[in-house]
Amino acid sequence: MKTYLVTLLFLLTFNLFGQKKNQWKAVFQYHQIYTDQQKARMDSLMKNDAFYRQMQGFANQNIHNKTYVMFFDNKVSKFYQKYIDKDPNASEFLNRKNSYLYLFKSYQRHQYIQDYEILRVLFTVVDSLPDFHWKITGEQKKIGQYTVIKAIGYEIRPILKKGKIKEIKLNLIAWFCPDIPIPNGPELYGGLPGFIMELNTGKDLFLLKELSRNPKKNATIKPPEIHKQKGSFKSFLIERQKIYERFKKYHQNHRKTTKNWWQN
Repeated sequence: MKTYLVTLLFLLTFNLFGQKKNQWKAVFQYHQIYTDQQKARMDSLMKNDAFYRQMQGFANQNIHNKTYVMFFDNKVSKFYQKYIDKDPNASEFLNRKNSYLYLFKSYQRHQYIQDYEILRVLFTVVDSLPDFHWKITGEQKKIGQYTVIKAIGYEIRPILKKGKIKEIKLNLIAWFCPDIPIPNGPELYGGLPGFIMELNTGKDLFLLKELSRNPKKNATIKPPEIHKQKGSFKSFLIERQKIYERFKKYHQNHRKTTKNWWQN
């Protein structure tokens, strides 16, 4: 019995040590890709909206051009936004407690968990990882010291339009590193025989900025809190629309009530 306990303790210690020694940290720079119409609207706001001009510097760093941090091993990962808050008044502009910026992925379970906060209502999405229909092209280039290979694919993304769930197709271009044989990448993306270091969805661009193995500060990779309201991403889209409609109705009617609008 004593021998069994010693062996078990050794295996547990070895497993924890091994996990710690195989953790990676990646930092991604995110850039939003704008259409010509969106660019024209932003130029108009810059000229005519004083508040927009005031907040644009903060928004460029924290909304349009974000920095994301990712800790991952060969089983799980967590992905979240790193804020560059240089404006002490920006807390009114962006609620930093919003936990939707934390994304947990498990490739063993083919599942992701993500918390959202919509106007003080907490919702947890628990859903399957999408299929990205990858095709490896064989084209290569260098990202830093790593040789990466190009893959093209697409995803079918659900959206809510006029109260109904519809699907749109996004074409993807990914550059993955076979020297890091972990099928993961920024945000929900992954499923290739190597870590994705660059990703273009036509709307979003993720560029690897830093990568380190066994960082000094190892992160605990665990799922976020599961809230009372939970469901698939499609059910989240529907619930989010209901919350916005309640919020709009509350302000339109200017109701005098002791209850908060989100409790109605």
